[in-house]
Amino acid sequence: MHGWDLRSAIVDPSRIESLIADGAVTIIDDGLSISDGAEFLVPSVASAFDAHLAHSVATHSRAV
Repeated sequence: MHGWDLRSAIVDPSRIESLIADGAVTIIDDGLSISDGAEFLVPSVASAFDAHLAHSVATHSRAV
């Protein structure tokens, strides 16, 4: 995707790794896919790319 490396953009790899282990997310080449039925986890996936969230001292509710 125009020279953009998906894996280098992930700020919190543990978040994505747990979603991959659960079968909710798949990374193929330079793309990311959310499994059918796991669309409710999109905010959790997005949070793995959020540099501001990673350094925030505020607490946030966790997705199930």
